[in-house]
Amino acid sequence: MPIYSPWGYIEEQKVLVPKKLYFVMTAGHGGYMVNGYFAREHLSAAARKKALIYVNDWYCYEEDCLYAIVEWELPMYCETPDAFTNDEYRKMLLSTLTYYNHEYLKERGIDYEPIAWQRVCEQVQHDRDKREGSADAITCAWGDWHENVPRGTVMVHTADKKYHLVSSYSGWPCPRLSKYAVVKSDVEFYEGGAK
Repeated sequence: MPIYSPWGYIEEQKVLVPKKLYFVMTAGHGGYMVNGYFAREHLSAAARKKALIYVNDWYCYEEDCLYAIVEWELPMYCETPDAFTNDEYRKMLLSTLTYYNHEYLKERGIDYEPIAWQRVCEQVQHDRDKREGSADAITCAWGDWHENVPRGTVMVHTADKKYHLVSSYSGWPCPRLSKYAVVKSDVEFYEGGAK
């Protein structure tokens, strides 16, 4: 049984297969730890490529995004959360894999989940627009909780280094100025907010 993980000292662990497969938790993070022999026997080459190899041949998959690879390939050892049927959970895993690990799915020849793939494509375009200084790509926002943003508005910054006041804002998944009602454009900005 491992004592340490790439995320620190193991405070709790769930033994899924003794000496072979664990879900571990540290003070700040966690994930799956798969014994090297077990990994080479039960995980695809694509899955093994995504792992962080830790001391003594442990393949590690952190709990935020990479966990889905282990749960996709080893469902017989992993529990489906109570809120999901097995089919619903597989669909959720596919969505997570599409969004965070689409190269893994591509290598395995598994079709992407369409809605998640659309978001990936939008994010790639948004990142490109930000790098190119697009006047439409929002890079950050401040709500009217900020003392210098007028009540009922949101101040947004666009990739062309300008500030605008909009009447509402929802930053997910790839915010575009053209999607919002602009109250005022080219707002002067000084330390602390809008003038």
